[in-house]
Amino acid sequence: TATDIRDQIRNVINIALGFLGVAGVIVTIYGGALWMTAFGDDEKVEKGKKTIIAGAIGLGAAVKYLEKIGMDKIREHEKELLVFAMKELAKIPGLLVIGPQDSEKRSGVVSFIVKGIHPHDIGSFLDEEGIMIRVGDHCAKPLHKKLKIAASSRISFSLYNDTEDVERVVKALKKLVKLFSG
Repeated sequence: TATDIRDQIRNVINIALGFLGVAGVIVTIYGGALWMTAFGDDEKVEKGKKTIIAGAIGLGAAVKYLEKIGMDKIREHEKELLVFAMKELAKIPGLLVIGPQDSEKRSGVVSFIVKGIHPHDIGSFLDEEGIMIRVGDHCAKPLHKKLKIAASSRISFSLYNDTEDVERVVKALKKLVKLFSG
């Protein structure tokens, strides 16, 4: 029954989170969804740690999903997109990819700068085109300092992307470069 499942989940979570200072967990099944609220000594339970429960469950589901697809297949797809993206990005005037050009030495992430265009302008423009990227120092401030750049733009690819996504990014970046060049 739902009550048995809820109690079993609560018991496992209570044992697992005891070391965080969480005194207990209220588990509620409402509308087919599982809701959990942790309670305990607020001095021991930092803000954000209460969400570790849902995060742990979500992580477990994500791992099962990725294992079902196969990490080798995901990596192969990622590399195909990287090769295509690197080839297409190289055609954009003033765009410099940061990092190795070899897809074997990259993950599904491409950081870049475009001469004369601040990364925040790139991010805002692409956002208006319906494309999400990251801009800033990406927790790599020492690298940005060494490269003598304030920030960079970053696009990421994974199993849910395809070549059409790459083409949309490239088309938008070409449009932006044209806009900035006159």
